[in-house]
Amino acid sequence: MKATASRFGWTTRSIGAMVALTAASAGAATYTWDGGGTDNKITTAKNWVGDAVVMGSYDYVFGDSSLRATADSGNGGNNRDIGKYTLTSNGFTFIHSGNGSLRLMAPVDVNYVSLEVDTAGTNTFSMTTLVMKNQLIGTGNGCVVFNSYVSFESAAPYIGCPATLVFQSATGNGSGSTRTFTITNNPTILVNNTSGSGLGQSTINLNSGTVGGAGIIAPGDATHINNFTVAAGARLSPGDNYFTNPPVGTLTFAFANAGGRLVLQTNSLFSFDLATPSASDKIAITAGGLTLNKQAFSNFSFNALPGFGAGIYTLFDSVLTAGTLGSNTTGTVAGHKATLQLAGNNLVLNVTSSGTAVMFR
Repeated sequence: MKATASRFGWTTRSIGAMVALTAASAGAATYTWDGGGTDNKITTAKNWVGDAVVMGSYDYVFGDSSLRATADSGNGGNNRDIGKYTLTSNGFTFIHSGNGSLRLMAPVDVNYVSLEVDTAGTNTFSMTTLVMKNQLIGTGNGCVVFNSYVSFESAAPYIGCPATLVFQSATGNGSGSTRTFTITNNPTILVNNTSGSGLGQSTINLNSGTVGGAGIIAPGDATHINNFTVAAGARLSPGDNYFTNPPVGTLTFAFANAGGRLVLQTNSLFSFDLATPSASDKIAITAGGLTLNKQAFSNFSFNALPGFGAGIYTLFDSVLTAGTLGSNTTGTVAGHKATLQLAGNNLVLNVTSSGTAVMFR
């Protein structure tokens, strides 16, 4: 018998009742973490319900962080190939003490999943490299912070999870320039990398949810023209940072091929924190270009911070812009009249105190 803490109080967990489920046929097993061993290694049998674990392409459920909240996948410096991780509890920090990477290699016959987020809490991956062979999905609305380089190596990279996913480093897609990365099920994805691409090199379709942060997104390569498309109802929110609220910052799109475009579909959505014109949220397209599709004032949410007032606020600072705005481009922000306008290749917000906007030609 092993005493373990649960969210409802202290319970006693019998070895027989919750022992790891192992199918008679090879390759099918589920192991549930309880942290009951004397170290934090995932290879230590006593850290798992039933005091037994086999490493391989199996399912590993992290359901109790009360006894040991750090899980180390290290195995003497070699790469560790592991199956699906399911996060059902919060407060875990996953590390890899070896010199290689943790590779979540869940095979296609295990729901096509590498990482499943089913918790409302916060968990962190802090290692050199995390490789996800398949998908990131889940039902939980918690947060996963990736302090490591993440490589999505599925033939069809996919995020379908309502959680907040914070990428503090670059991500990759294997040979991802030939692939399409799909984002759905309303996640909040914050990219805060300072080099590389925050969501890899694939064509990226933001079908629902929010992409924000103050990092760099750089799809494509020298021979592949890959776009980032924001669907109706999906949202860009530059500057957002899970650790600072309200933040102000610049989300940068630097398409690796000059033909790449940030494509804003009709009724795509945007959120900007505005302080002074020189210290406000902004989206910068430094390579490639921007494509508009009848964007209207009602598609934008503006949060006025101290310092907000009359002036020209650059929302999209682009090297190239195609398309047009919609017919309804005027509204109010914190009592000031505000108008969306094109100023060369830039989309700006002209804020006045008098109610008379200066029109660009």
